[in-house]
Amino acid sequence: MELIFAYIKKFGDFIHDQSIQFSNDFEVHLENKILTVREKKNYLKDFYGDGIKNISVLVGKNGSGKTTLLDILGMNRDDRLRGSVKKNEVDDEYLLLYYIGKNDYGQELFGIEVLGSNVFYDMFTNYDRGDDDDRYDKAKVSIGLVFRYENECFISMGKHFFNEMEENKEDRLSDLIRYAYINESYRYSQRNEHYGIYNPRYDDYIAGRKMYSRSNVYTKYLVICQCIEDNIEGFYFDKVKVKLYDEIDYEYPVWTDDNFKDRYKATINEIEEMLPLWKKINILSNKKKKAEETNKREKYILDLYARYILDMLVNGLYSLCKEGERGRHSGDKARIDIVYHMEYILSLKSNESSYDKLGKPIDYEEELSRVIILISWLKEEYKQAEIFGLRILGRYVGSRIHGEEDNNDFGYVDILEKMTEEMFDIPEEYFQKDGIEFLVVKESNLYLKKFLKKYSEWEKIKKDWHSDIENQFKVHFGLLSEGEERFIDTIAKIKDCVVEDKETKLLIAIMDEPDQAMHPEWARRFIDIMVKTLGKPEHECDIQLIMSTHSPYLLSDILPSNVFLLERSGVERQLSVQRMDKMNGNSCFGANVYDLMKNQFFMENTVGEFATKKLNNLAREIEELGRDNEENIKNIEYFVDQIGESVIQKILKKKLEDRKQRLKLLNNKNRILEMITNQDDKQRIKDYLEMLEDR
Repeated sequence: MELIFAYIKKFGDFIHDQSIQFSNDFEVHLENKILTVREKKNYLKDFYGDGIKNISVLVGKNGSGKTTLLDILGMNRDDRLRGSVKKNEVDDEYLLLYYIGKNDYGQELFGIEVLGSNVFYDMFTNYDRGDDDDRYDKAKVSIGLVFRYENECFISMGKHFFNEMEENKEDRLSDLIRYAYINESYRYSQRNEHYGIYNPRYDDYIAGRKMYSRSNVYTKYLVICQCIEDNIEGFYFDKVKVKLYDEIDYEYPVWTDDNFKDRYKATINEIEEMLPLWKKINILSNKKKKAEETNKREKYILDLYARYILDMLVNGLYSLCKEGERGRHSGDKARIDIVYHMEYILSLKSNESSYDKLGKPIDYEEELSRVIILISWLKEEYKQAEIFGLRILGRYVGSRIHGEEDNNDFGYVDILEKMTEEMFDIPEEYFQKDGIEFLVVKESNLYLKKFLKKYSEWEKIKKDWHSDIENQFKVHFGLLSEGEERFIDTIAKIKDCVVEDKETKLLIAIMDEPDQAMHPEWARRFIDIMVKTLGKPEHECDIQLIMSTHSPYLLSDILPSNVFLLERSGVERQLSVQRMDKMNGNSCFGANVYDLMKNQFFMENTVGEFATKKLNNLAREIEELGRDNEENIKNIEYFVDQIGESVIQKILKKKLEDRKQRLKLLNNKNRILEMITNQDDKQRIKDYLEMLEDR
């Protein structure tokens, strides 16, 4: 399988009638509304290794449209419709053409993914829809269909991307073709508003798409280990600090809700005093002695548990009670004897609701009173097992902030229990007051490896198992530069998308300037590392890489047939896309970086603009040098010696030397004329010297 062609009839106000041919196996043309596909001999098959179909690169100045084209490829269906359909009018039109392969009858199959109100007439006409009802496809605006290609005609197979290609087989094209948009979280465009959302009900109309803005923590850790062990050529780190910390802040409503502050802050303070909040202990606290006797690991875990419970009480239960009060009837009974229900409370599971037994939360003051009674009871019953008492308290508070319908996927309490269980396996030496710290060195740390692997597993399932692990618990990798961090994160995200899409037959990885912030030497090695990373036998799918760059270092590893120059010109700044091998025989593969810049493919000038202006001014200054200007000549000579480009330096040195010789003649004008006795010769030399003086 392969994405072989994209045609954009219209997108926004600056892209009209542009096409990109991604494949080296097919030649595709769209002329006079006739779409033709011809297979061609690929003399460099498997050029980037087994499994990598090709690597395509978009280059151009800032604002040329690189990110826009990547967005067109990478947007999911919701974002396409939101951005392109306004007031029931479809503003944009484009199609993507995929080669699917041959079916059991030897027929060549193609997938066509479209966006538009009438693509199959407005863009190309050599198709046969047979008995298909195209009203359905027009209504869906963005949809994918399957065709066979015979005698230069696309003949409908009567299937969409959401249909099984063969009966009783899980082979829907919406599953078999996947896009992984690898980007930075702060750089995704407004066109990708729903970039992290996959809705099977709507998104299977076209190929699946997912944006990877954050890498999996465990994958990132493994990449760091590879670098430390010097297993990624050219990338070596001596050590990296890994820190796990939390951002649990339960005081938020105190500062925004005066009602809370006036009515409940004193009660919350009472609960705080009853819980092991070691971070809040002051020197006069009656807990100080106990805090000194508690080891760092237990102190951190108990404090974490206590703050998490308070966060559920303040940020979760308070808002529910406010809603409950608005719908409360005069006959509702809020008061319940919590001790009477203690056996039930002790049996609560981590994802269980107590609404059936204890009623919905209505009276916040009553809810806080129950918590105080429960804490007192637990402190008495579990004096020597404080963590066990907190676990019961956490399950109870959790049971008050979710209803029965959420039982199966409520993970807020479950994640707390799982994380603290894993933390108890970590030796005390790694615990700090504000988190857990490890140093990643050549010697593997089994505690860290095990914990990060578990953390990543919990993070992966957060959509099906609701928790706030991503917001409340953070993992930070320290002692890394911005470039090192970006490199590790990019490699990790690429590994993530390959691992997650094991059932996919075609994975199209899109990257927007992946080499940004990298040292030139790292950019020079980037493609080689990508090929090695994706070439390992961890997947069976075909992979295409489509990326943008400003780097000539990266470009020198790409075949010219897969490099596309984007330029905008004219009053309306319209986009044109040109393939490099079609541009007067230009090439880039294996080219010297200086030559790539010099041919204006990247730059109008290979010297910095400030330096260019300074050198032009220097040349004029040399030409305008007058007599008796020794000090200025010395300044110019010093300046010329600072020039790094030897050719420019040599030209300016010669220019300066010529000017000095001319000035020498002028300074000795009278003496030279006195030495000449022939009047005609004297006049001729005088005229010549005056001419030099005028110049």
